[in-house]
Amino acid sequence: MDRLKAENFSFDHTLDDPATWKKPNKAPCTYIEVFQNSLVNMSIFVLKPGFRMPLHDHPHMYGLLKVISGAVRIRSFTEYPVTESINAIDFAIRVKHEAARLTQGIHKRRRFFAKISQDNVCHENSDTCVLTPTISNYHEIEALNMPAAFFDILSPPYDTLIEEVGPRRCRYYYVANEISTNVVELQETSVPECFYCDQAPYLGPVLV
Repeated sequence: MDRLKAENFSFDHTLDDPATWKKPNKAPCTYIEVFQNSLVNMSIFVLKPGFRMPLHDHPHMYGLLKVISGAVRIRSFTEYPVTESINAIDFAIRVKHEAARLTQGIHKRRRFFAKISQDNVCHENSDTCVLTPTISNYHEIEALNMPAAFFDILSPPYDTLIEEVGPRRCRYYYVANEISTNVVELQETSVPECFYCDQAPYLGPVLV
């Protein structure tokens, strides 16, 4: 997968043109469905210059992400394991934030600690990025000063069922507190109004 290029997908390079993204009413993100069944979803996302795909999760899912055009900054988070040993100062800071949160009432939406597991700029020559149900499962993706596109594989896909839980729904988050240099507190939120997509056809070889 590290060798994949835009040409492997017959990628429409008009989406590389900054002028395309200046058109009136153009969505900040274009979605191209490559293939989908009950086990896997393959797609291409194209982001306008400077646009950041909001921080989101992948419940009980595995993912592979390969940049095929332009460059993106990817910041990924891993939920902070309760069993992991931490130093006394870090623990005291966490307790303080948790106490303050509880005094405001129990949140209906998720709020939890996470470690920054990746903060890199990736381009078409970069290695494939990997996420698992427990590692780097939360991420945000930001195009730099030019349009950027990445090929995305998710398994199982969103909306498939998690046994005894329900459908896999994509949830969104923001950094509520910075606990230390690499530990933050994430708060679940509603879908950001700035994030919406239009669609473009897939022009590459048919996958069966």
